[in-house]
Amino acid sequence: MLLPSQPAHKDTRTLPQAGSGSLFRQMTPQKNITPSILGATPNRYRHILFNIPHLAIAEANQAGEIKALAVFYCLKRLYSNSCIYNYNHHLLAKKTGLSITAIKRYITIFKEKEWLREHQGNLTFLRPEGSKFATFTIKNTNPKLLLNQIKIHINYEILKTKTQQIEYIIAARKDQKEPATLKALKSANRLLFKQSFAGEISEEIKISIYKFAEVFKCSLSKASAILSELVSYGFIRFIKNTKILFSDVSCKFYKSIKDQLKGYCYFSNNQIIQVNCRTLLLNDYLVKGIFQKEQSSI
Repeated sequence: MLLPSQPAHKDTRTLPQAGSGSLFRQMTPQKNITPSILGATPNRYRHILFNIPHLAIAEANQAGEIKALAVFYCLKRLYSNSCIYNYNHHLLAKKTGLSITAIKRYITIFKEKEWLREHQGNLTFLRPEGSKFATFTIKNTNPKLLLNQIKIHINYEILKTKTQQIEYIIAARKDQKEPATLKALKSANRLLFKQSFAGEISEEIKISIYKFAEVFKCSLSKASAILSELVSYGFIRFIKNTKILFSDVSCKFYKSIKDQLKGYCYFSNNQIIQVNCRTLLLNDYLVKGIFQKEQSSI
């Protein structure tokens, strides 16, 4: 098959007959590849690698534009050269499953952020600013499913960043109470100077649903939905934490002290049980590789 840069010349070889075996198969012309409806070369890799700057994720989360960031990388990775030729809003909407109004709004956002350059009807997707990246790989699939997978990964990266901050503070609290060196003590004091932490030191990460909503900059119901999605795809898991406050007591006793109890408590099997924040565990070994769910289950 001739490359575009090679000069055309007449092939004087005689093609063998169909019965000549493997030689015939080798010289059979390849099938023509159907061009993209948008005029660009589709990304045909089995898996797609994403490198999204942490700065872009943080800014999108702060502005409530996580979906916009996911849409940007979905469009950027649809084609191997990050360029869509002779684009129009109708075709982009059809390909991504978004409305035409949404596509127009996102294109405007991308231009304002200088993530996108338009020239003579072509769209070129640039790389957002940032020096540190969240890297993950997703199985190449249709754009509608790909968009959802990117959004899930971005939400995971937001949660992962928060847990890393908590782990850093836990380590600082340990250094403050039991410093290995004077330098470690001074470093911990500087970090915790403007913070207020109470309770015992724990290596477990416990975050309430209210804190999750604060992390994702959204309502409690939406935060709960995000966590449920992350759990269902195996990104995170929770361990329930309960504490038995009283044993061998009656329900009447529970009702008499119910208003004095802190947090959420309930009565069961002659026990008064207190429910504490669940322990969050990240299944990071799943995220470092390929997105585990099959297309049919997404």
